[in-house]
Amino acid sequence: MSGRGSRIKGAVGERKTAHELNDRCPMEVKRGIGQTRAGDEVPDVDGIDCLWVEVKTQKRGNPRAALKQAQEASASHPGRIPIAVIRDTRKEPFMVMGWADFLDLWQEYWEVKNL
Repeated sequence: MSGRGSRIKGAVGERKTAHELNDRCPMEVKRGIGQTRAGDEVPDVDGIDCLWVEVKTQKRGNPRAALKQAQEASASHPGRIPIAVIRDTRKEPFMVMGWADFLDLWQEYWEVKNL
């Protein structure tokens, strides 16, 4: 795929991810508009204060590389948990995150649920 085609495919995946998040929890989640700037200024999907969302829309994405990119970009934004959404062609999207981050979320969920 050409550079332009790849960028268009990526933008479509980012918009779709934002739309799906908005469908579940109506809020101002949208595609990050800073895509032409440095990758650590704005996440691919913005509007969720606690998350740094990196979206990879490819024939077959590399989850570890995507998560590493999200982790590096979010390092200058304390309090944002890096996640990567992988949208492989013709497959169900999935998300990856660091185990320690998941454990923190799990603990918070458990504490809120058992109030």
